[in-house]
Amino acid sequence: MTVTCIATEQNSDYVKRTFDVTLNNSANVISVTHLQLEDWLPKGSPQSLIRLITDAHKLQEEANVEKPLVVHCINGFGRSGVFVTVQSEIERIRATGLVDIFATVKKLRNEHQHMMKKKVGTNCKGPGG
Repeated sequence: MTVTCIATEQNSDYVKRTFDVTLNNSANVISVTHLQLEDWLPKGSPQSLIRLITDAHKLQEEANVEKPLVVHCINGFGRSGVFVTVQSEIERIRATGLVDIFATVKKLRNEHQHMMKKKVGTNCKGPGG
């Protein structure tokens, strides 16, 4: 396998890289977009989560089967887990109009044991308060 970095773009919260991946001297090249979440402190949040989500949405619209989106943070499951959860919820809202963060986190934790280890309380009020 040969991996070649084609482009690097530094943003305030993350680095976007584009790689070309070639398997076993094949003529087929797969282009991969990679986001490395850098400026997101372990007990904090990125300076602009909305901008990050917006940028990721644009990348997803550009992406297709031949151009997957890869996201990771320093340990591979904390902050990137939050990012993947938000992205999954955006897709759920588009498809169904419903939000179910707990189901998404449960599914992700079943697939990735250490993802989002910390329990977080919520304070959600329905209609009428």
